[in-house]
Amino acid sequence: MTIAMVSSARAPARAEVVAEYAVRYGPLTVLSLRATTESADGRYRTTTEAHTVGVAGVVFPWHASATTEGRLMASGMQPLTHRSSGEYRGQQRSVVIDYNTASGIVAAIQPAADDDYRDAVPIALQQETVDPLTATLSALASNCHGTVRVFDGRRRYDMQFTDLGEVDTPRSLDTIYSGPARCCRSEMQPIAGFWRTGPQHDERPSRLDSWIAVPRPGLPALPVYLELSSQRGTLSIHLTSVTADPPVSTR
Repeated sequence: MTIAMVSSARAPARAEVVAEYAVRYGPLTVLSLRATTESADGRYRTTTEAHTVGVAGVVFPWHASATTEGRLMASGMQPLTHRSSGEYRGQQRSVVIDYNTASGIVAAIQPAADDDYRDAVPIALQQETVDPLTATLSALASNCHGTVRVFDGRRRYDMQFTDLGEVDTPRSLDTIYSGPARCCRSEMQPIAGFWRTGPQHDERPSRLDSWIAVPRPGLPALPVYLELSSQRGTLSIHLTSVTADPPVSTR
């Protein structure tokens, strides 16, 4: 997931936004998440880093990172490369996706689909898609409207975005912002490449709601609070820190 916003229409020559989030399951903080988005010379680079913390970090040590680089086009964001890596249940996992090659999108994953209890996504379904980080940035830049075709190296799905209007941000002692925000709902529509195993391994989150606002002067609009709902329950994601360089002009 990426949560900092780049706007190709209003971005300065160089800009960087760094946001940090605490992810909670009920009363427990289970994950720490850091998202960095940079733009310069008509290009963008966005990175997310996450790892389990607290009791979850002891019982279920996990970490993952992802980076996308691409172009800021008049028509939107065009990814050029996407890389992700992490460890799940002691197994190293990685994704490499290259765009704009002579043969279209080229992806390599470790472990292979057959070794990961899933069917490989057909090459035809991989084409004309973007990575998950670009999908999130595009939704923010488009004011949370439309459908984005996503391929994350293993799974092919559509993300449908709906603007739910202005609402109050849920109260939280962890979040640095409280007040009105625009609520954006994204829903995953699975297409191919999901685990073949039972419901206990279901990869399909039913809904992600993001409350988007300007946390304080000098910062861009970005998600200040999120809720990720699935069959296993709901994760609440709280903005704990954010910086922008240079600061956003308030004039």
